[in-house]
Amino acid sequence: MPTIAGELQTRTEDPTACDGLSDFRCGDGRLKAEAAVEDIVAEYRSGEDLSVITRVTREFPSGAIVGVAGIKRRGLRLRHPRLREDAYRDAALIEVVALSAPYRGHATSNGQPLSQLVLTDALSHIASISDEGIPPIQAVISPENRPSIAMVETHSFVMLDPPTLPDRLYVRPRDLRIEIDDDEEAKPST
Repeated sequence: MPTIAGELQTRTEDPTACDGLSDFRCGDGRLKAEAAVEDIVAEYRSGEDLSVITRVTREFPSGAIVGVAGIKRRGLRLRHPRLREDAYRDAALIEVVALSAPYRGHATSNGQPLSQLVLTDALSHIASISDEGIPPIQAVISPENRPSIAMVETHSFVMLDPPTLPDRLYVRPRDLRIEIDDDEEAKPST
């Protein structure tokens, strides 16, 4: 796995003014999931949904966008016979975790895949803005997106069964500690 040479920094950015977000591409367009992710990022750029927290990881000194995570403080409200009605009242939703096409398949100098770094930052950010402990965290993933499914499963997300959407809903339990690599290379900023 190729490694990056620059320093990484992650921070919340205003998507309507985010340099480089307007031409963000996460792949070569052959996969349906890539087009869907690019559409979501384009929605962020348009400013249509002000409830999204847009976390952007950049490589310096160039300032190139490495990855983007979109977080909603309010997750999906679910009705399910096996769930309490308020089970997800305070859930957060990770709407998207995407690497810029040139950075796909790359890792930090300590071997951490960049996609894991972007996801870990999103989880840490959710924990930092939550007033009452770490809320349940949701992610909706296409069943064909095996790499993303494997990635969230390494962070203790489990698929809610039976599927509630055409895509699959993965949920990380409430108050589960967030494991951060001791050699974390992306320096989070506010």
